[in-house]
Amino acid sequence: EDRGNKAIALGNLNRLAEALACLDEALLLNPDYAEAWYNKGVALEKLGQWKQALAAYERARELEKGKP
Repeated sequence: EDRGNKAIALGNLNRLAEALACLDEALLLNPDYAEAWYNKGVALEKLGQWKQALAAYERARELEKGKP
């Protein structure tokens, strides 16, 4: 979760490559971290990587649906 928060801060500073690296680290530790998938989608969208962004958003949505 700390990496996710750091990624959000980096994204807000428009340091998107660094934000993506933090999110990838967070997702290696917890592949079911829906918020990290969503934030990865945001960063990818800002970079114009539409297909990858959509895939990240869809993964986040799948994980959120599975929550009790």
